[in-house]
Amino acid sequence: MRVSKSVVVVACAVVVSAGVSAGVSAAVLSPSVVSPTTYYACLKSGALTKVGTVAPTCTAPAVKISWYAASSTDSQAQVSAAISAANGGLCVVPPSGTANADLHGCNLSGRNLTGWSLRSANLKGTNLAGATLTNTTLNNANLWGADLLNDSFAAATVNGANFTGANLANADFTGATIGCSCTQVTYLNGTNLTAATFTNAHFNTASLVNADMSGAVGLNSATFMNTICPDGINSDTLGDTCVGHESPLTAQVHAATTSKCTIATLCVPAVLNFSGGSYGFDVPIGMAFDGSHIWVTNYDGNSVTELNASDGSWVRTLSGGSYGFNSPYGVAFDGSHIWVTNYYGDSVTELNASDGSWVQTLSGGSYGFNTPYGVAFDGSHIWVTNGDGDADSVTELNASDGSWVRTLSGGSYGFDRPYGVAFDGSHIWVTNLIGSSVTELNASDGSLMRTLSGGSYGFGSPVGVAFDGSHIWVTNEDEDSVTEMPAG
Repeated sequence: MRVSKSVVVVACAVVVSAGVSAGVSAAVLSPSVVSPTTYYACLKSGALTKVGTVAPTCTAPAVKISWYAASSTDSQAQVSAAISAANGGLCVVPPSGTANADLHGCNLSGRNLTGWSLRSANLKGTNLAGATLTNTTLNNANLWGADLLNDSFAAATVNGANFTGANLANADFTGATIGCSCTQVTYLNGTNLTAATFTNAHFNTASLVNADMSGAVGLNSATFMNTICPDGINSDTLGDTCVGHESPLTAQVHAATTSKCTIATLCVPAVLNFSGGSYGFDVPIGMAFDGSHIWVTNYDGNSVTELNASDGSWVRTLSGGSYGFNSPYGVAFDGSHIWVTNYYGDSVTELNASDGSWVQTLSGGSYGFNTPYGVAFDGSHIWVTNGDGDADSVTELNASDGSWVRTLSGGSYGFDRPYGVAFDGSHIWVTNLIGSSVTELNASDGSLMRTLSGGSYGFGSPVGVAFDGSHIWVTNEDEDSVTEMPAG
């Protein structure tokens, strides 16, 4: 296909200034090396417009793309690469020293990245098979599920990166430093490290849980400090080594007939359990995730503990009269705030998720709180179950300011000690502890959809309830069972 193109050389940087289509051969230009430059353009139907060093405004269906140019030759090659990616994907390696590069899903197999810095780069699912990463810095990079087969990490520095599920078979870690003496964990959980070389490698504060290191070379000369070996044992207890502990945890789980340990994650040694006074746990009951932290209510401690989800480290424990905690029970996250029900306080406390600071405590007859248990967020409203036998109700609040919307009660709803509560995208599901039933409501107006009960459901004092995207799951306290049913 013939196209018109013109190439303008300005300060040794190449800019394509007319329509260019996929399949254009890169012109042979001067190989003069210049400082790395970022180029931008609008991509539509395989053609580039508005090419330049200033990000343009692109009108749909055109999309804005960008690429890095370390030299005039690179600029031509990278323009062609950018065109060939239907989404304008930036599947071109940025110049050495570039941080925060987005290269997820790209094919960089066989590339020589010696000495380059890819700090905080997104390499999730990237094909780096056979790439050379000698002396490369990958601090905080995301390599989740990447193909790193036969890669060389010799003398590389990797700290805080996430390799979870990556293929690292036959990789060379000779002299590499993986992790640091810090709180930041480098994750290699579930990675394929079969036949990898670890000669003189140094691992510090890394996690290799369920990784497969069978057939690894040079383990005797490698050091593993404060690192969780593939079988879940901390290397510190083994003399800073993982020798003899190269097999995945799942391979060492006892059969169900001989042990209660039937799920691999339940068999992780106590080093991965979090307990003790420093955590502030005191009859912990409710738990919620806010995207980066775990929040736990301490029923007897009248407090709430916040942990880092990445490693379980303690962040803070909130307590004291100013928070209004009184046997805190349920907890939920609304995108920016944490909501906690106070079982004996007949109240609900709102916190800032960013720093744990108190926002407000809602109480009083107008809210209808009466032994509040569960709490859930539906995208704009907070739903609270009131489990006292005299209340048997559910309260709805505006998440924006905590103002009361409605309190649902009465025999028609079928509430009988309402306990757990969950949102499925359009409906609210409530478990009834005494009634051995589950009530479904319209989230839009609180109207009753149905109340499910009877032997066919297997409900027996149902407590917890959760939504998985298509089904509702209910725990049955009296029956020692879990019921699954379609949502909607």
